[in-house]
Amino acid sequence: MTGAEMIMTRNSRSAKTSSSGPLISVIICNHNYETFIGDAIRSVLEQTYTKVECIVVDDGSTDGSREIISCFANIKTIFQKNAGQSGAARAGLGRATGDIVLFLDSDDFLLPDATAMIAGAWRPGVAALLFKLRVMKDGIVTDGLLPEEPFLRDDILKYIRAYGYYPAAPTSGNAYAANVARKIFANAVELTDRCFFDSWMILCSPFFGDVVAVHRPLGVYRIHDANASMVASRTLRRIKSQVYYIYWAQRSAARFSSPHGPEKWSFLKGPYWLKWYILTRDIGEPDFNIPDYSMTACIWECCREFLTFPAITMRNRLANCLIVVGYRALPRAARTWIIRRLYRIDG
Repeated sequence: MTGAEMIMTRNSRSAKTSSSGPLISVIICNHNYETFIGDAIRSVLEQTYTKVECIVVDDGSTDGSREIISCFANIKTIFQKNAGQSGAARAGLGRATGDIVLFLDSDDFLLPDATAMIAGAWRPGVAALLFKLRVMKDGIVTDGLLPEEPFLRDDILKYIRAYGYYPAAPTSGNAYAANVARKIFANAVELTDRCFFDSWMILCSPFFGDVVAVHRPLGVYRIHDANASMVASRTLRRIKSQVYYIYWAQRSAARFSSPHGPEKWSFLKGPYWLKWYILTRDIGEPDFNIPDYSMTACIWECCREFLTFPAITMRNRLANCLIVVGYRALPRAARTWIIRRLYRIDG
């Protein structure tokens, strides 16, 4: 295939998309992004593919977002009290009538042929479609891409079970079968309205069908001062929240993966996620605490996974193992002093 290929999660399917094409629902969740929301909406309305509906959920904005949203025609709007990102996504999904849903962050935007590429690559039995996002920084679209790693070309379920993640862009770089999205929102563990839902969607969707990858950018990810993700900057709160989201997303994926065999490790998976857990465990963050686990077992598992992790060099594998082991060997006061000086607490 050129531009898109199937990542094997089950048996591949060769049926072609119908000539009419699937209806794609683009759901934009917004909270106080008056500077960016207009660009996001325009990018959906200006798609070259015509079978698109645009649903904008304003989640209790207190800036001028609602006035800007109200200026657009041919969109579905939901103005609600602040419920959180997942609460807004659920509301938008409830109004969606498409076969495919794409959750577009209101500070990002799509390229004109994004939905045409998605519709062209979609096949019966697909649960999720991944695509690249171009990075915009300081108002300039750069050569940077998310994810930085190439998409997988082998069994994605095996990779998830081994490392607790797979290369995928943030929220705006993924499209899902609408029925799969609804199943995940309905049955995922600890996916509350205040959570950022993309970890759950990305990790759980492969267990419901095939995954397609489009190996080119179809959207733009904007980095700015108000970004809430670790792509923009790493603070202690963001690290703790991401570890929390990944932990519960992995637990949800484990629930959905039960027909594919038993888990070998019931705690957090992924060498970098285990590393962040080990480094920040002493720092309390009541909103994002996860169950405690044996630190010895976590260090052992973290080093084991680093030593077999295919995405980095052997030098990086050994360096990360030394960091984890050396850091935990320090007195707690020293560990806290180091981590608080490396990363801001707020954010």
